Amino acid sequence: MQKVNNINPDNFKRYGKLIGFDKENPNNFQVVLSELNLVGFRIAVSKVIEKNIKRLACHPNSMECFQPISGVTLLCVAAYEEPEIWEIFLIDRAVCINKKVWHATLCLTECSFVTIYENAVMESEFYDVATEINI
Repeated sequence: MQKVNNINPDNFKRYGKLIGFDKENPNNFQVVLSELNLVGFRIAVSKVIEKNIKRLACHPNSMECFQPISGVTLLCVAAYEEPEIWEIFLIDRAVCINKKVWHATLCLTECSFVTIYENAVMESEFYDVATEINI
């Protein structure tokens, strides 16, 4: 059985960053993430029904943001160089993973819904895990 981590900026920084408003910053409009030279982006809603993971994905050309809408969603992530050494985080707020981070989503409820923000044109790689990831 895999441990589920509560997400925070320190334990997630290897994979990406949490999206939020910096109360110490006096500006009311804060750009928290940007990437130049993109051809476009897309917003999607994903219905998550998976209770275990057999395959991870990564995107070499795009960061990817996940914002929970409803239900309980977990995000499994691993460094590109070590896809069999993963961590699982409860995503209870918007997060963004870096390019080339292995990832997959799971849900603890019947299903969950997550908004996804990413490049309009995605390159994808897949990795079949040696041992199925179960929660």
